[in-house]
Amino acid sequence: MKRFFTFLFATMLAGQAWAYDFKSGDLFFNITSDTTPYTVEVVAPKSTFPIYEGYIKPKGDLVIPAEVTNDGKTYSVTNIGYFAFSDCDSLTSVSIPNSITDIYHFAFEKCTSLTSIEIPNSVTTIKEGVFSGCSGLTTVILPNTLKCISEYMFYGCSSLKSIVIPNSVLWINESAFEDCASLTSVTIPNSVNHLGNMVFAGCHSLTSVVIPNSLSYIADGAFSGCSGLTSVEIANSVKSIGLSAFYGCSSLTSIDIPNSVTYIGDGSFSGCIGLTSIAIPDSVWYVGSTFADCSSLKFNEYDNGYYIGNERNPYLCLIKVKSTDITSFNINSSCRIISDAFAGCSSLTSVTIPNSVITIGNDAFNNCSKLTSIDIPNSVTSIGAGAFQNCSGLSTIVIPSSVSLIDAMAFSSCSNLTIYLETSERDFGRYNYWNPDNRPVVWNYKPTAVTESAANTVNIYAQGNTIVVENATEEIFVYNVMGVLVGRDAARHVSTGTTITINTSGVYIVKTGTTVKRVIVN
Repeated sequence: MKRFFTFLFATMLAGQAWAYDFKSGDLFFNITSDTTPYTVEVVAPKSTFPIYEGYIKPKGDLVIPAEVTNDGKTYSVTNIGYFAFSDCDSLTSVSIPNSITDIYHFAFEKCTSLTSIEIPNSVTTIKEGVFSGCSGLTTVILPNTLKCISEYMFYGCSSLKSIVIPNSVLWINESAFEDCASLTSVTIPNSVNHLGNMVFAGCHSLTSVVIPNSLSYIADGAFSGCSGLTSVEIANSVKSIGLSAFYGCSSLTSIDIPNSVTYIGDGSFSGCIGLTSIAIPDSVWYVGSTFADCSSLKFNEYDNGYYIGNERNPYLCLIKVKSTDITSFNINSSCRIISDAFAGCSSLTSVTIPNSVITIGNDAFNNCSKLTSIDIPNSVTSIGAGAFQNCSGLSTIVIPSSVSLIDAMAFSSCSNLTIYLETSERDFGRYNYWNPDNRPVVWNYKPTAVTESAANTVNIYAQGNTIVVENATEEIFVYNVMGVLVGRDAARHVSTGTTITINTSGVYIVKTGTTVKRVIVN
């Protein structure tokens, strides 16, 4: 990705006229101010990309002057320009004067013989990729004036073993230390309030990390591929752990998730094959597809499922089922989160979701092609991306008013589905975002004014195109989704059950006495 970024950036600059204004010694300069105070930036002479023909790359020990003279004027050297010393692979050291305030994009990229550099406190800005690919760099001293460590700044600095990040730094951006394979020690100061994606990805030698209380999230892929990581301390300020944040951290055996965390992203701990224990606090409302391949992790078993949780609730999150060949499943009554547990269970025909569940996660029932009906309780608040994707046997689904989030492709390729929402039209994002096949949607679905009662001795269920009511002693009423009475019968067969034939598939409300139940007829 970085190489593409460099190429793209270089291509954009290729069309510019990069002729230098004058040469002094072995260096080339562009005038940035021709009135007092006179200033210049040091550049590599380029009229087209790559290096200008005839240009001799600096090598050995480079001293950048604080001032240069041209045509009787003395200029202060304030900037190191774009790609100024890129690919100077014989450059062994650089002395930067206190006159420099800005070092621009990829200025020292691929200076593979450069082993150490000290950047003076006069420098306030260091742009993208300045030291990327400096594979021989072992020591860097950053200025106390620096606010941001830019994207790809030390990408691929494979010999860099440690670095001190100044307390002045507020942001550490995307891939700043990616593939620093020898990095064993880094301290993230409390001043930092932003970590970019993939910021320490591929730092195989990094053994421990402390996430300070100035951070509210751990970015996507932040420590992915840190295979030597054995210790992670997460501050109570952190609310979310991003996608693939600790992917492939194979030496990590345990981790404490603080009570501040509410979101654990997909793949955040995938490939953590050494992980033996983890406690998910009650504060968490989403756990993505991430723990199923943690082969050393001890799961809590119930029926045919594997769960993780905490001491108070060991069944907080359903991670996976024992076999994708199951035909039916009862979820533990303490479960709050369904991960992608049923993805690929192509023989699953029925599942009972308890009222404890608040989240149906991404791909939770993806490819459950034989699932014909499902009852979503009023406790559910979110339905994840692809949750019911490819459920081709599903003809109706009722979304309770408690649901405030329906994510991308939730009902994609559900070719027979009608969606009933017990709320007036709500912004779940673009309609074709969560319902890309434009399946029929019934908004503001209110079958009756009666609240569904708790289960009792009366048993109501669908059987083919009939509704069966067992143990009823009072008259039976059947309403369609618009609240219109479509069938009624006396409770004539108390023991064997009364049957009422329904000619059209859909959702129906059955009422007898104080018992009210929602039934789906296919």
